[in-house]
Amino acid sequence: MSGNRHHFIPQFLQKKFICTERKKGSITHVYRKNGSHFSANVVNTSVENKFYTSETLDADENITKEENKILSILRKEEPDSAEMAIVIAHFEIRTKNLRVMFASTIDSLLKSAYKKILNDQYLKELIKKLFQNNPNIIDNEFNKIQGRNQIPKQLKKKLIKEVKLGKSKSIELFVESYIKVAQDKFSNYSLEIEKSIKNGHIKILQDSFSLKKRTARYKRLTYTLHHIEDSSMILGDSVVVFKVHSKGEVTWKQFTDRDDEILCIAIPIASNKIIIGLNEDTVKYKPDIPEIKLALSKCSLEQFISSKKTNENIELAKHIGTMSPPLTQKEIDTIVIEGFENAVLKRE
Repeated sequence: MSGNRHHFIPQFLQKKFICTERKKGSITHVYRKNGSHFSANVVNTSVENKFYTSETLDADENITKEENKILSILRKEEPDSAEMAIVIAHFEIRTKNLRVMFASTIDSLLKSAYKKILNDQYLKELIKKLFQNNPNIIDNEFNKIQGRNQIPKQLKKKLIKEVKLGKSKSIELFVESYIKVAQDKFSNYSLEIEKSIKNGHIKILQDSFSLKKRTARYKRLTYTLHHIEDSSMILGDSVVVFKVHSKGEVTWKQFTDRDDEILCIAIPIASNKIIIGLNEDTVKYKPDIPEIKLALSKCSLEQFISSKKTNENIELAKHIGTMSPPLTQKEIDTIVIEGFENAVLKRE
């Protein structure tokens, strides 16, 4: 890549899924999450301005170097496990999906938190609990007050006792100021989220150690190249998908977690080719192409591309982005409540 227009799916891969070659470029069929379908030049698909750069970080050069290596690997007829592990790890963390997944999860967390942070009654009860469970906070606040306005020692002891017992008149003296502090902290924190997510993603791409940890898992699989006779394979915007045994069930995902048992990895490399990776227990598995196509659609964030305009692809597009989120709403609410109790309401 060069310049400010960064393709999170490299053009060399997209060009393997084109329907025609024109003077102005390579044209592919794009199927979007909203149901729209159109033809587009791959120069203008899966691209975003300065996607791999920020004010202080730049992973563009790293991406370009990896692309040259990956292009060479994917040209081989007999995939090598160690080399394919590099390709898989690269695409798993390179695409827009990872960043958006983080952003979406955090957005859900913030929305849940926002409801709590604006609920004064909830905060009052939580702060009361915080005071009662952490008496030192009360002592410190009285010391601050005493520094400005002298409080008789006996009165101070009485007030502290009443606050610790949760007596309403005394505890209201502190609760109101803590509500404002908590709300201000939340506002300042949420403003930095988007920038932090982008910088975090770029750092991952710059971190060779992070990639090595992932490749160590993926090179244990056996990879084979499969030909698709009707050239109907699609390329999702996650590029690679994983079939895993996770949390007691078998599912397809666009990312792997540390505790996932990887059963199968699928990466389309052309409209008529796909590379399948299998573990020692599933090595005799015969690839189910319709199942893989559906997984590629479900695991896509916004769209997939294809060399063909078909009713099958129109139907597949209805499933774009339907893969389950990493956290349920119940899990999000639990995290928010625990977070408030452990951190958000602590004064600096």
